[in-house]
Amino acid sequence: MGAPIPEGLIPPECPPELEYLMSWFEELNAQRQGGMAGPQAIPYSEIQAWAFTTQRSLSRFETRLLVALDALLRGTLHKIKENEREST
Repeated sequence: MGAPIPEGLIPPECPPELEYLMSWFEELNAQRQGGMAGPQAIPYSEIQAWAFTTQRSLSRFETRLLVALDALLRGTLHKIKENEREST
């Protein structure tokens, strides 16, 4: 198992009003492609295909938030990986 998550990287609780978006993000994240440098970004085309397949209609705000969550997750995973390298 890896090093513990540094305190500054522990996410805050999700507001109840946005829990549905976290659920959507988890669905998208489960289908994400990986690479040697870590998880790849979820492209807009994948979000569009997921929305069509699941019959969900996303607003511009919701799409932007899913993209922002993706960037935040990838950035956090990168920082965790860096911290693990520094601690070895």
